[in-house]
Amino acid sequence: MRVKLVHLFVCCALLMSFAEAKAQAGKAKQNAVFDDPIFGISYDPSVVKYEPVSLPRQCPPGGRFLRLFAHVKTEQSEYYIVMDTNPADSGDTFGAAVWVQGSKCRVADSNWVLSGVPPKEGYNNNGGVEERLPGIDAPVPKECNSGPDELCYYTLRSAGEEAILRSLVKDGFQRAIKAYGGYAPFSKKVCSHGTELHYSLYPVIQQELQKFCSNPGGPIK
Repeated sequence: MRVKLVHLFVCCALLMSFAEAKAQAGKAKQNAVFDDPIFGISYDPSVVKYEPVSLPRQCPPGGRFLRLFAHVKTEQSEYYIVMDTNPADSGDTFGAAVWVQGSKCRVADSNWVLSGVPPKEGYNNNGGVEERLPGIDAPVPKECNSGPDELCYYTLRSAGEEAILRSLVKDGFQRAIKAYGGYAPFSKKVCSHGTELHYSLYPVIQQELQKFCSNPGGPIK
């Protein structure tokens, strides 16, 4: 009888431990936090509601947790900034830039795409470069291979490439305002000193961010 009671006690303890672990896992999933791929702001997807997206069928499947952070459509192509927000991967997921042109689909790291730098000397051939995803097939600077903590960015190759990049960032503002439930809650996050300082490393984002934050409530131009 005593042995049975001991076994019963152990079983109950194990069941309670399992239930507690399951509850903690559920709580962790509910409290999943991600950094959005454009502005780098940490957010809770149960509170901040970015739209789900299904990419065209020629692209790799994204799954039910794929969310849309920017989208630009031209006569020739469509461009997306997306990220997988599966709660099981909280804090360990990165954004992707997707370029769809006809039956083709190419995917690149969104950090690389967003890091484009306009050339100081301007563009020499504004009309001679075909439309493409900013940064795709761009030369990789030597600094990118010198260490994991080195800054890594590419030089924009045409005015058209820069225009697409700026359009993606501006659309990112619009979608973020909607996801946060309004201009005020989003601007409170994105216009903080820490965010501006962080993205001073990404010139195009920084320029658009300064325009956004210096014109409260105004249109995004």
